[in-house]
Amino acid sequence: MSLARSRPRWFLALAGLALMSALGCDIETLRIEVCSSGLAVLVSTEPGAELEWSGGCGVGELEVREAGVAGRVVWRIRDRDSTNRLVAPIRYGSAPSEATVIVPPAPLEVGVSYLVEVRSLSPLGGGSTGIVVGQAAFAR
Repeated sequence: MSLARSRPRWFLALAGLALMSALGCDIETLRIEVCSSGLAVLVSTEPGAELEWSGGCGVGELEVREAGVAGRVVWRIRDRDSTNRLVAPIRYGSAPSEATVIVPPAPLEVGVSYLVEVRSLSPLGGGSTGIVVGQAAFAR
């Protein structure tokens, strides 16, 4: 009997999980497809705005800012390990467990226009650069 046949299946599964752990992967990371460009971003009109995007894929950063060239950032979150694991929907001001808050949420003001952008993170030179893959304007 060969060595491979003598090992129980649970042993092989355990070895696979140990390998993923050593490589810094987890099962959820492996299941999430990274978003590419051209996403449709939607924002609900309810008081606690819910932010969604098409594709059922993951992004690495979400930013909400006041509309305009020099719009003030009112909320920014980023995937803590830059693996693009943020998935829709996300409620404004409520960061998912896999996110780090970069800019804490400011209250959304009635009559003000905002822009939401979702970005995929791409590793460049030891850091991560965000590439805009979808955006939408909305007002309160």
